[in-house]
Amino acid sequence: MTPSDVIVIVLGYALGSVPVGYLLVRLRTGQDLRRAGSGSTGATNVARLLGRPGFAAVFLLDLGKGWLAVTLAGALTDHAWAVSGAGVAVIAGHLWPVWLRFQGGKGLATGYGACLALSPVIGVVALMALVGLLPVLRPSMLALAVVLVAIPVGALVDDPSAAPGLLLMASLV
Repeated sequence: MTPSDVIVIVLGYALGSVPVGYLLVRLRTGQDLRRAGSGSTGATNVARLLGRPGFAAVFLLDLGKGWLAVTLAGALTDHAWAVSGAGVAVIAGHLWPVWLRFQGGKGLATGYGACLALSPVIGVVALMALVGLLPVLRPSMLALAVVLVAIPVGALVDDPSAAPGLLLMASLV
C-alpha cells in the first residue's frame, strides 16, 4: 500500500461525505432534510421538499461524487484495488457522513456514478436493465435489487478486474 492508495481512499470518503441533498434543502428552505420524509439525505427525499428540480440537482451531484472519486483515484494510483476502494469509500461517505453524525443517503446515485467510472459499459447496461425492468417488476426496489446483483456478474464478462470492486459497491447500496 502506497501513500497514493491511502489518499485516494480517504479522498473518496471525503467526497462522498459531502451531504449535497442536506445542504441544498437547508439553503433553500432552512429545514433539516433528515427530519422530513424518509429521513434520508438523498435525491428521492429531496424531491419530497423541492420537487423534480431538486431531485435532478441532487441526483446529478451525487452521481458526480461517485464518478469523480473513482476517476481521480484512477489518475492518482496504478493499483486497481485502490481505485475500487475509492469507489467503496465514496459510497460509505455518502451513507455515513461524519458531518451529519453518520446519517446520510442510500448511496444509489453515488454508487451508480462510481460504477460508471469503474466500468462505463456495465454502467450503461445496468441503466438499460433498470429501465427495462421497472415496468415489469414492482415495487421498483425489486428491479433495483436485480440490477445490483447483475452488475458484478456482468463485470465478470466485461471486465473481470472490476468485478470485486463492483460487488463491494453493490453490496453497500
